[in-house]
Amino acid sequence: MCQQVLRLAGNQLTSIPDDTFKSLGNLHALELAANQLEDLPQKVLSPLRALHRLGASHNQLHTLDQHALANCSDLRELELAANRFAKISSELLATVPRLELLDLSGNQLELLPLFPALPALTVLKVSDNRIASVSRDNLSKLSGLRMLDLSENGLNMVEHGALSKNTRLEGLRIDANNLVDLDGILTGAPPSLYAVNASDNQLQHFDFARLPGEFLWPC
Repeated sequence: MCQQVLRLAGNQLTSIPDDTFKSLGNLHALELAANQLEDLPQKVLSPLRALHRLGASHNQLHTLDQHALANCSDLRELELAANRFAKISSELLATVPRLELLDLSGNQLELLPLFPALPALTVLKVSDNRIASVSRDNLSKLSGLRMLDLSENGLNMVEHGALSKNTRLEGLRIDANNLVDLDGILTGAPPSLYAVNASDNQLQHFDFARLPGEFLWPC
């Protein structure tokens, strides 16, 4: 059985009428990248109950209503990179509990959300934002996370134990930040973590004895 896919990427769409997708209840993937969209209202997305993938990177989106994806609870991939988001609400993310990939890179986020329980989320990309710190509460409910990209932010503080609940984490990018040490990251880091890129920071010391598990530094 073929999966329904609608590709509208690379156009000049600025808005989508409310009833555009009303007959597409079986749509599996919707590609809207590289347009000029400023909003995706709940009424536009509400018919898409079978949606597994939403690609809306490289638009002008600056906000999403917390109920915008309420009818898309089976969503697995959400790509919102290179938009204008200053904030992503925890309430919005809680409506897509089966999410596996979330890309928020290239936005204007100053704070990480307090992520709700998203046990299926394996890849989280929040590079190239304005995030200065990561607390223990931000990521603690992402039990299935395997790849985390925090590169190219203004990151200067990671709370001790911030990754201690991410017991399946394998890869971490924290390059191109302002970190002076990795103490917050390595404290309580899971044994599964085997690859870290911490280049282009301001590290003043490093204790190799604290590396967890079978550790690799990328070439």
